[in-house]
Amino acid sequence: MSIKLTVTHQQGFTLLEIVLVLFLLGLMASSTLFLTEGIEDQAKYDETKHRIEMIRTAIIGDTSRTINGRPAIGGFASDMGRLPLCLRELLTLLGCDDTVDTDDLPAWEQDTDSLVWAGWRGPYLSGNTELSGDIHFRDGYGNSGGTTGSPTDDWQNSGWNLDFTSTVGAITIISQGFSVTDTSDDVSIENLVTNADYQVTLGSDWQNVDITLTNQQNSHIIIAQDELRLRLNTPLDGVVLSYGDDEFDTAAERNTSTQLSRTFPSENRLLLSAAGTMEINATETLTFVPDAKITTGSPNNIALTSGTVITYTDSSPQSSKFIVGSNCAPDCTLSFPNSATFTTNSGTTNLSPPVTDEDVGTLTFSNTSTLTLNNHYIAPTTLTATNLALPSIEIDGSSTLSSNTVTLPLGATITLSSTIATKIDTTLVLEDAEITVSEPFTLTSGNEVVTNSSADTFTVPTGTTLGTTTNSLTIPATTIVTGGAKSFSVLCESNGTPYDGDCSTIGSNTPISMTLIPRNTLPINTSPLEWVIQ
Repeated sequence: MSIKLTVTHQQGFTLLEIVLVLFLLGLMASSTLFLTEGIEDQAKYDETKHRIEMIRTAIIGDTSRTINGRPAIGGFASDMGRLPLCLRELLTLLGCDDTVDTDDLPAWEQDTDSLVWAGWRGPYLSGNTELSGDIHFRDGYGNSGGTTGSPTDDWQNSGWNLDFTSTVGAITIISQGFSVTDTSDDVSIENLVTNADYQVTLGSDWQNVDITLTNQQNSHIIIAQDELRLRLNTPLDGVVLSYGDDEFDTAAERNTSTQLSRTFPSENRLLLSAAGTMEINATETLTFVPDAKITTGSPNNIALTSGTVITYTDSSPQSSKFIVGSNCAPDCTLSFPNSATFTTNSGTTNLSPPVTDEDVGTLTFSNTSTLTLNNHYIAPTTLTATNLALPSIEIDGSSTLSSNTVTLPLGATITLSSTIATKIDTTLVLEDAEITVSEPFTLTSGNEVVTNSSADTFTVPTGTTLGTTTNSLTIPATTIVTGGAKSFSVLCESNGTPYDGDCSTIGSNTPISMTLIPRNTLPINTSPLEWVIQ
């Protein structure tokens, strides 16, 4: 018998096979890393774009939101009345100066006279406190130090490159991406905010504004010539300015301000009391144009018609006018006691009342008397505040103004129609609308005027048209303010307080509130503002 043995041979991986497997595993791992890296890149880019939009919202508010069907107005620009000067102003009250104690922004509060809220009410962005103790709002890549990598400017803009001056009223923002030295991966928005996003232009119809004044006091009021101004209350650097501030402390500065009208009225005006009465003293007179007619009555009555001008002359003698309103139709009466002496249009005087059907030019009183305007509702007195909106242009700050000539930096000149003009920083406020340039020019779609020979430039407001002569322009009267809550006030020229019938004391009165909305239909001045003296 024989025994057969079977031998089984076992084979392993060859070295070549092991190397091949390891190669394939490495290839798969590297592919996964490449895929993950792409996802990370996209995430950082998307986060950067999201943060750019957050910065825009912090500056001008969320324009997509509405309150009672109207766009919500908010953000730094509305609160402070200007664009931020650096990103840190959106994060803290410290502003853009590295000296903490000297550059704090004004805090959010209500101005007691205008009732306008203004100031810093941030933070407008939710930043992170870093190891340095500073609060920052980084881009999605965590960059700091701008293109140089130096932290010198980091505390101002959190590593973003921000340009607030390259375009008038606009902001450019740049994230450096992965590489601060390679611009190919930068994330850039050239017009993050433009002036149309936060500014509102009040046009030429706001140059001269009618104001109806209603006297609800028990005694008549005399408004002296040039005693009042109309003011548009709006924040400037986070505060509503008062007469004590440098911008308003002289009459010339107030005359060229786009927040204040010229003084009014052009002549003394009389406001009767709420009951239509006024007290008149001995030797004082009333004059009627046209002559008014005496009617039967005791006390005597004078028939007045709409448009009758009553001139009151006191013992100073100082004259003030009252114009009978249009609702005195067909006529109404002014009642006076028997103590008056009157002169007819024929010159007859000292008639003994009661007298009928006589035309009276002047009433003179021998003792203190009370007059009453009867049988009609006392219409408000309408006065006109002039030059609230002014024609102006933006010029280079190095330009010079001499008499009626402006010399631009490269040699071109602008001739003004009037010698009354004021240069405030880069703004040239004009008295008259037409200007003439010394050489031909091009007016660009961006409202920039470029002279053909010297290449000097200046900026004109929207609505500027070619003038009546060669190389001339007609500048519309406008006033530009930031959007948001505003108010109008009638102020005393002597002390800048709200007018309440007596400028010799510090007065108070409720301002007229309004809201201006950027990119909305421009507000048109179609009816008088109403100012009630209580």
